Amino acid sequence: MDNFDTLPSFDNFLNEQLKDPELKAEYEALEPEYTVMQAIMEARAKKG
Repeated sequence: MDNFDTLPSFDNFLNEQLKDPELKAEYEALEPEYTVMQAIMEARAKKG
């Protein structure tokens, strides 16, 4: 039986990965795109 309690949470994993300056720069460069996608999804959900 698998023990999923030993798996890191996504937040812990992400924080660990973001210690790499190159990966962090790429991750931060995507923020504007994800902000737009989030706004679109919220508008669609609100509209129904």
